[in-house]
Amino acid sequence: MPMRKVFPLPQTVARGRLPDSMIDDWFFALDTGDGLDDWCRYVRSQSARWTMDAVPTLKNWTKPAHVFWATDDQFLPPSWAVRLAHTVGSADDRPTLLPNAGHFFQAEIPATAAEELTRFFRTVG
Repeated sequence: MPMRKVFPLPQTVARGRLPDSMIDDWFFALDTGDGLDDWCRYVRSQSARWTMDAVPTLKNWTKPAHVFWATDDQFLPPSWAVRLAHTVGSADDRPTLLPNAGHFFQAEIPATAAEELTRFFRTVG
């Protein structure tokens, strides 16, 4: 059974649907060979501790940084963007909140995301 039927993505987007061809590309590796087993092994091996262990490094980060976040992300709430922006030492305390987009904002609003990223790159030379 194709992964896209087991794990539908509508809850991850705020506007419309992601194109079927994009979803098929994302799930291709999971639908092929041992891809799903490998992915499950990877997910089970993850630890929330790793995120906490990264905090000291993020606080001491001195290179240019900025947080971009979708306002309608159902997995990671926008309040986390503010927290991350305050945690990263060199980041502006005000993250860029991208309206009308969900968890996969890069696919939902690619032009808007690219404009905001370009704006940030222009500020860092």
